[in-house]
Amino acid sequence: YDQILGENAQAREQMVARLPELLEQAEATLKGKGDIVYFAKDKAEAQQLIASLCQGQDKIVRINSPELREIG
Repeated sequence: YDQILGENAQAREQMVARLPELLEQAEATLKGKGDIVYFAKDKAEAQQLIASLCQGQDKIVRINSPELREIG
């Protein structure tokens, strides 16, 4: 069990170290498919961005995801 925990921690550290590269790759892939990508520096900015995107819309569909729970 301890070995698995150590391996998981190591994998997480490697992913966090590569996060800027992975975000750039994801952004390029999504934009290449015609998607619009938004980045927010914090919870408040994310909430503001979502509110501005929803403004004036008749219907809004919300999915349940850890990311949305994190920003409220």
